[in-house]
Amino acid sequence: MNNTNTVNQNQQITLSPELEQMLFAMIQKQNNITNSEEPKQQHIKKSKFTSTGKPKAQAAEPIRSLEDIKKIQDYFLKKEDYRDYQLFTVGISIGLRISDLLSLKFSDIMYSDYTFKPYIDIVEQKTDKVTHTSLDDCLITKSVIDAIELYMCSLEHKPDMNDYLFRSQKGGHLDTRSAHKILKQMSRDLKLPYNVGTHTLRKTLGYWTIKLNPNDNNALIGLQAMYHHSSERTTLGYTGITKDETRAFRNKLSDFYESVI
Repeated sequence: MNNTNTVNQNQQITLSPELEQMLFAMIQKQNNITNSEEPKQQHIKKSKFTSTGKPKAQAAEPIRSLEDIKKIQDYFLKKEDYRDYQLFTVGISIGLRISDLLSLKFSDIMYSDYTFKPYIDIVEQKTDKVTHTSLDDCLITKSVIDAIELYMCSLEHKPDMNDYLFRSQKGGHLDTRSAHKILKQMSRDLKLPYNVGTHTLRKTLGYWTIKLNPNDNNALIGLQAMYHHSSERTTLGYTGITKDETRAFRNKLSDFYESVI
């Protein structure tokens, strides 16, 4: 992630005119529905709690600050928890679903001589699609290599190719629930301003891909293919870009209204 440190933390995302027009149209449509003269149905406020009184699960958010990404990495490093440092760093770098990420073995990322492959060749569990095409291949970047090598150095013995990358102390690999607990505890300890979950890893990759390539529609198209989304709008919403831009557009509308009233 070091090569993104030159990005201004407070930099506002600027999308291409095509994407901006798409998002603006979404807001206009919503406003038209709200201001319609047709009789409105009674609004029923949805409860944030289940029938048993427990809070409903909220959608996980991406990490929107480079400073917070560094803070999370430092958190695991200071604890000398190299497996979980690897989990976070690899997760935000390759964008696999959590089930596929946790199922990775060393043989998925390395050859038998322990040299790294150029990309991860894996069949996604949810879609049964082999992830190695030009649009959705999982490149093994330097940040991924550094995190894995650091973890390997912390092990007493050199791992076998059939060993899981994210081994559980109980045997086998970490399960999704355990990974969720790890990320939630980290978020509480650091008092992060996000709802963090396992989807945070995948969403963070998408969020920063678009933020660092604001005028490149190919970035959005590539993410849409990687996520197997049916539309660009779904991808913008999933990565948190729609939420950010909707706020920005509403502020622009407010400024416009103030200037003409």
